[in-house]
Parts: sequence; structure tokens; C-alpha cells
Amino acid sequence: EQLEAIRHQDRFVPPTVRDHSLIVQQYLPGAVTSVQGHVYNGKVSVDLVYSIEADAYPYGAETGFVYPSDQDQLVRSQLPEQFEKFFKHVGLDNSPFMCDGIVHDGVYHVFDFGARLSTSAQMIMTHSGDGDYSAKLVERLIQGTPFEMNFQRAVVFRQLKLAPGEYQFEITGNRSEEHTSEL
Repeated sequence: EQLEAIRHQDRFVPPTVRDHSLIVQQYLPGAVTSVQGHVYNGKVSVDLVYSIEADAYPYGAETGFVYPSDQDQLVRSQLPEQFEKFFKHVGLDNSPFMCDGIVHDGVYHVFDFGARLSTSAQMIMTHSGDGDYSAKLVERLIQGTPFEMNFQRAVVFRQLKLAPGEYQFEITGNRSEEHTSEL
């Protein structure tokens, strides 16, 4: 009934909804988790798993990223087997990939996939201490050179909900003065 009501709205509904080419997806509550990885000669490698913080319920606006993810082991145990079958079916090989999914009842459900690099993952990798991912990946995909990630720090990235205006922040810690910043 709700779908029919939406389909019959004229003014704001895109033509794809009016012409019945609509995808309906089950809502799964759970931990939103993102993966950056690659497939080489049919073998899937999970290079990074991080959590996505969302806000503005019921919309899934990404407001933060956290590494390491508390879903790391579960995702690494399930994703390679799932994606090796998927990649074989669609003919994808020797490529990077990224995906987002939800861990619900102990199962990782992928809802977004792209055969590309993730800019968020690149940022997390750089700040965690391994900024050479792109070079390592190119060598892996072209020459078959194996590599391991070398993460040295946890990373939390959050978008602050601030009203427009001017702010001054001072970030201090026991590492060094270089972390003092003004915005």
C-alpha cells in the first residue's frame, strides 16, 4: 500500500518509480561496515575494514569513520568466500573493490559495491600509518607482488555538527606540537 501510494505521486517521484523499475530493499538494523580490498587471480584480499557512523535517522548519512572496526574478524571470515563466487560470476579479476554492508545477526550483508578505490579508506590508511596502499596495489595487480598492510594507529574521523561561523580549535596531545591546529 505504501509503495502504491508513492508510485502514484506525480510531482516529486522520478519516472523510474512511476514506470515500476523500483528496487525495494529490506531494512536491516546493525553495524554499518566498509571494506577496501582487491581481487588478484581470483583470490580476494580484504585490505581494510572500518566502521561507518551514521546519523539523521532514518537516512544513512555518513558522519564518521572508525578504524579498527569491531566487525573486522567477522567481515574477514565471510567476505572473501562470498566475493570470490560473485567475482567469478561477473568476470571481475585483478581489480580493487570497495563495499559497504551491515552486520545483522552475525552475517555481513553487502548493500553497496564498486570496483574502485574508496576515498574514505585511503584517508584512514594514510592516517593509520600506511600511506603506500596505492603503490602496493598497483604492484600487486600488475606484477603479482604480495603485500601486507602496516597500520600503526587507530583512526577516528567525524564530521562536527557545527552551525556556520568561525571557530578556533586547539588540538593537543603527548605526541608533538605539530598536532596544534586552527580552523
